[in-house]
Amino acid sequence: VSLTVRAGEIVGLAGLRGSGASELMGCLFGRFGGRAHGLIEVRGHAQRVSSPTAAIRAGIAMLTNDRKATGLVLPMSVLHNMTLASLPRLAPLGVVQRDRELDLAAPLMRSLNVRAASPDVEVSSLSGGNQQKVALAKWLMTEPSVLLLDEPTRGIDVGAKAEIHAIMISLAKKGKAIIMISSELPEILGMSDRII
Repeated sequence: VSLTVRAGEIVGLAGLRGSGASELMGCLFGRFGGRAHGLIEVRGHAQRVSSPTAAIRAGIAMLTNDRKATGLVLPMSVLHNMTLASLPRLAPLGVVQRDRELDLAAPLMRSLNVRAASPDVEVSSLSGGNQQKVALAKWLMTEPSVLLLDEPTRGIDVGAKAEIHAIMISLAKKGKAIIMISSELPEILGMSDRII
């Protein structure tokens, strides 16, 4: 497989569930380690991405298609879920500083309109749409150049879906390269600059 996504562009991967699109995203994010081969070029730098850690270092982030199983740690707080993927940056010596966590999470909670009584509530207590925004915030905190979004609006209500779409458009306008999988054809047609 060979594909290109440019900064500021949303590329839609269309197909039925089971078509292999999720597996392709997993390969791009290094989930299959040495079993997947190839080169990924991000901002002009070619590299092999053999693990999620390497993908994050390369500027790639992936929102999975199942926030409850693989996107969030439900018994943890909103704050800790948001900062989970950024721990190496937040705690270089192994100690997480709450003030630093809050400094990074609060602006994202506001900009994504995450509705939670407090950053300390369990993420499981939030609505599906707000859980999805927390999962997205976790990856945005890593400051990626490329966002891989696997079914970003699955299982959320119409209002939250519109909010996620607005966030995606805003991120593309800020120069993020977005690859989105959706099994909903209207979503692919409405959100994509190009469709594969």
